[in-house]
Amino acid sequence: MLLLRQQLSLDAYIRSLGPAGWWLKGQGQTVTGSGVSQWDDLSGNGRHLLQSTDAARPALQADGSVLFNGTSHYLKCNAFTLNQPTCVLWVGKHLSWTDGDYVWDGNTAATMGLAQIGATPNLSVYAGAVISTNPDLTLGTIGVISAVYNGASSSVGVDRNAAVTGDAGAGNGGGFALGAAAGGFVPSHIQVYETVIFPIAPSTAQLDRLVGGLMARHGVA
Repeated sequence: MLLLRQQLSLDAYIRSLGPAGWWLKGQGQTVTGSGVSQWDDLSGNGRHLLQSTDAARPALQADGSVLFNGTSHYLKCNAFTLNQPTCVLWVGKHLSWTDGDYVWDGNTAATMGLAQIGATPNLSVYAGAVISTNPDLTLGTIGVISAVYNGASSSVGVDRNAAVTGDAGAGNGGGFALGAAAGGFVPSHIQVYETVIFPIAPSTAQLDRLVGGLMARHGVA
């Protein structure tokens, strides 16, 4: 009962901040052919993640998470207005690591990216410039990534560890691609449990509450 109340409280808090897009494991997933063809947007904005090509559809797992193979899989919503500041909160695992592979991106290539950069298990954000890498998400371990795209005040954090900050550039997402750079290039081998996008730069207190709630929901230590 306590866990249910915590989940309902987190959901209400997410909605109170006006998410631009929100996708949760086990919610609104359509499987067609070999994998997920649609993952419904819970924000109410109708920004469903889609994939019309069967070979590019990621695999739905028994627990409702979505597995991307790192070679052909990705999902993408239709373009929409999404300008900086933007915050992406992502719950999942990166299962293997290849320099330059993208976990997510904006509507066009390298506009709002999170990529594996440098050496394993480093991750960094990119929106025209790359900030220093964050090594805190161990391969094969579920964690919460928080990425803020806000020019010189950008950051990337894992769980409640200290975030890496810097200037990620002034690129605007204009949409969202999950599992690869926009267009399906440089895909990553990942497993995704939840993703939420906010058209704001959350305060420190807001971000801590969101990250803590997502950690609790998905059993992140």
